[in-house]
Amino acid sequence: MGHIEYLQNTNDLKLKVAHYTETGIPESHITIITRESVKDYLKSRPDIKEVIVSEGHTIKDTFNDAQDYPFNRMSHYSIDD
Repeated sequence: MGHIEYLQNTNDLKLKVAHYTETGIPESHITIITRESVKDYLKSRPDIKEVIVSEGHTIKDTFNDAQDYPFNRMSHYSIDD
C-alpha cells in the first residue's frame, strides 16, 4: 500500500525522495502530487511520476477519473486528512 506525505517545499521533497530511494524504493514507485510543477528537479529523476493538481481542485478530484485510483484503498477520513 502507498504512503502519502505533505511536504512544505522542494528541499523537503529532495530529502524525502533521497530517503525513500536510499531505503530501496524504486523511483518508478514514487509519485509527486503538487500544485506547482517540480519538473526542473525531476529532469534528473525521469522515473518519478508527477501529477499536478489544477487550481480549484483537490487531490481527490485529480485522481477521480484515473484508472489506477489510489484513494480506493483509503478511508474517507484519510483522504480528507
